[in-house]
Amino acid sequence: MSSLDEVDSQEHWFDGVFAAPHVQSFIELLIRRASEPRPLPPSVFTLTVALPDESGSRQGYRIVALDRPGRLGRLEVRLDGARSVVRTTNVRAIEAPAQGDIEIDGQAVPMTSGGRLVRSEDGVWSVSAVPTRRMGPAIQIADGRAAIVLLCDRAELDAAQCLAHGLHIYGLPRAHIVFADDALDHVRLLNSSNLIVIGPIELSRALGVSKTLWPPRASAEPVIELMPAVRVERDRFSVHRRVFDQPGYGASLSLGPPDRSGLLAMIPHPLNSALQAMQLAGTDAAGLERALRAFPLRTGTPVPELAVLGPDRRTGEVVAAGWWANGWSWSDATSYL
Repeated sequence: MSSLDEVDSQEHWFDGVFAAPHVQSFIELLIRRASEPRPLPPSVFTLTVALPDESGSRQGYRIVALDRPGRLGRLEVRLDGARSVVRTTNVRAIEAPAQGDIEIDGQAVPMTSGGRLVRSEDGVWSVSAVPTRRMGPAIQIADGRAAIVLLCDRAELDAAQCLAHGLHIYGLPRAHIVFADDALDHVRLLNSSNLIVIGPIELSRALGVSKTLWPPRASAEPVIELMPAVRVERDRFSVHRRVFDQPGYGASLSLGPPDRSGLLAMIPHPLNSALQAMQLAGTDAAGLERALRAFPLRTGTPVPELAVLGPDRRTGEVVAAGWWANGWSWSDATSYL
């Protein structure tokens, strides 16, 4: 319940405002409430999240990763003294406090210290320190948690400058343009920034790192994860098993001139798994421009982790869209191609 009190003949702020009777009564009420005992936290609660990275915790429990990104995940918790019973729906990893044994999906897991529980492919829960990838819509790459590096060849400089200008106009993180030939001179910046790769760049060669599979292995050597679901070359790219390299998909499907295709896809960060990276590409300059137009400069733009833009205007030029699986692989359940 709230109320609005006005003081006649006074400005918005004036001397003695806190001495007014109704203000004093409100302050005294807050002091009394602060000294009252707080109710005990509930022993039964449910967490429901769509984006784990943007969701918080309750009593030390938090959903860290979903089994199928793009769908809701649910964590039902019942606390019984030093023991807790947890049931999950579409959850791959959680964080839990240290409070004795945890029964999760019918499996007893000892928790001597707070940590992360991860479910394997065969459904077995265990304490694990293996990192889980950050998942979410494409707009998360510009959420302000880190600077942005636009990595490109000189042929894509105009596209990089266009995107950097858009980021500046909309008050998003400052963008640094780095040419692929000079990437080795900026490894420290790349290691602390979100990365947007524009055009066909072989990251392993540009950054001078070796290749390995996701998740990153424990090694002092920087690594770059393979992502077999996406391949980008000059004037062509492939997503899953489909290759995009043609000027159009048939004049009967297009209401305008036959334009080429653009790709916007979240990819693993090549140096820091805690940060995000994105690939922008096109089958030609027009296709790359189409991918740039899909970049979510404004909040509320519903661009998922993958989008391919083509000439079919019956679907708003969206040819493919969806969410990657946990291992950065193709997911038939949450994607369309």
